[in-house]
Amino acid sequence: RTTRWDGRWLAVLTGNTATSNGSGRPTKRADDRALHLLGFERLQRGVAIRPANLSESAESTRARLIDVGLRSDCGIALLDGLDETTTIRARSLWDTAALRRDYARAIARLETGRQRLTQMPEERAMVESFRLGGAVIRQIVRDPLLPPPLVPAGELSALVRAMRAYDAAGRACWRPFLERHGIDFADAPADL
Repeated sequence: RTTRWDGRWLAVLTGNTATSNGSGRPTKRADDRALHLLGFERLQRGVAIRPANLSESAESTRARLIDVGLRSDCGIALLDGLDETTTIRARSLWDTAALRRDYARAIARLETGRQRLTQMPEERAMVESFRLGGAVIRQIVRDPLLPPPLVPAGELSALVRAMRAYDAAGRACWRPFLERHGIDFADAPADL
């Protein structure tokens, strides 16, 4: 879903005054949620940005943002040539140290958990694989997909590889139970 980053930024212009969608429901929370899901952070009031490293077009990103709850009256723009102070501030919007720590912690939990699954009773292993696997899948889905040099290349990929290995071990835990109930669980959606 990403491509090489050339230093430009994708900006969503949310405006300063909209607080309701006409039904009285606050929209700032929905806007913030949608923006966060696609890796945007607020640069200043009314402007949220992310590195322009997504492989889809700006208009496709805007459509996806609207699909996940962003108001349709928000604009999108490609920013180039930010001044040095703004660039430094933009690069600091994401807590990349915490993101990298979370990658490393999740990988360690997956590797330890994968080894433990084979030693647990079937029911406990199924619950454990569901909980840990689900938590890491949420982490991967919510990742902002930041490019180098913000996050070193390969760290998210290492987490995805560890999750695939854990998924295979988790499937092995679930297989006997599902086969007893006549469910074919050989392939994951990703495998299909």
